[in-house]
Amino acid sequence: MRWLVLLLAACSSNTPQEVEEAPDGGRGVDETPDGGVTDAAEIEPAPAPSGTQDPRIPEGFPAPFPAQGQGDPVHPDLNQWGPSAIATDVEVLSIGGFDVDGDGVVDNLAGERHLGRMTAASMQKTVDDGDARLLVELRGHQQNPDCFSINFYYAPRGEGPPEEGVAYEVDPVTLTEESHAVMALHCVSLVDGVIYGRADAIQFKVPYQNSWATLDFSRVHFQAGIELESSGVRLRWAILGGALSPARLVATISGRTGAASAVDYRDFLGEPDQDLDGDGCPDAFSGVVWLEGVPATISGVAERATDPGVGSASCAQSRDCIQECLVLHEGLHWTCLGECLAGASAQARDAVKALLDCPVIHCAKEPDPGACMASSWPQSWNACADL
Repeated sequence: MRWLVLLLAACSSNTPQEVEEAPDGGRGVDETPDGGVTDAAEIEPAPAPSGTQDPRIPEGFPAPFPAQGQGDPVHPDLNQWGPSAIATDVEVLSIGGFDVDGDGVVDNLAGERHLGRMTAASMQKTVDDGDARLLVELRGHQQNPDCFSINFYYAPRGEGPPEEGVAYEVDPVTLTEESHAVMALHCVSLVDGVIYGRADAIQFKVPYQNSWATLDFSRVHFQAGIELESSGVRLRWAILGGALSPARLVATISGRTGAASAVDYRDFLGEPDQDLDGDGCPDAFSGVVWLEGVPATISGVAERATDPGVGSASCAQSRDCIQECLVLHEGLHWTCLGECLAGASAQARDAVKALLDCPVIHCAKEPDPGACMASSWPQSWNACADL
């Protein structure tokens, strides 16, 4: 056990330490009796892993994943939409979830460290105010229930909470060139009213602070209980879990709370629990997002705004607007920044989003995030002006 103690000491220190070699050669994997190697990511989660589950998750779930079906990714046809839902509840679960690393225990460290409680009120208010509308679409489930796609889109900002049976448009700013869906899980399966899906990695955006916040998930697990109705899909419950990137998590929390600078994730989340690179040192946090939704339809893709007062601000104008926010609030204030983005042209919006993300994520890793931000912004503005 001495090698394990030394390894843990090395993981918790900022300086390299001598580590005695582990019995498996330090690869962070287990050898099988026949000499093969089993990676933790390949282990099927046990039914209802030990640990407290959120009472809204039905008994017996999360359940073992069925064998993955065969088929090609089903990309959206923007002229024909599958059964859809609009999310009415999006939150970070405080308890419950998947066994991400295959040890038989629920993995949801971010929730246990109060991330859900920190964000719950803002996330629900953002949904109820209509500032961030999340659309969910099933594509190809009738042709092949063993291998179809579940697509996530964002609707244009609206007024009031999502309504059942209403037709919503897709925000064109969120469409990608390759698959159209801003986020998709491919080759998911539908068994007895439950959708099962997994992925290596995704970027999943959640409603937060009157806009969107991005969570980078690896080792993605997804299960959802649905009902297909004539008006769309009723999303009774859905859980999406995996390992969360600490850098993006820091940007999500500190960059959207008006904080003057990013903080070390250890200040509020402690040490991570997931080892993604197999070096024996945890480098990511397990976490779970909960979704509920009501039937809705997608009527098409919304037209880009043409009103000179809305959605037409140049990159330079957007830059000036955000600079005023930084000065007025003495740091990042997402409500103010969101207003700047809402008035930006498509070109400026894409540029400004990149400017907001890159310096925050980069500087979150630096010893003095505040000083890093101060030096990063001017360079970013110059790049924006060149677009």
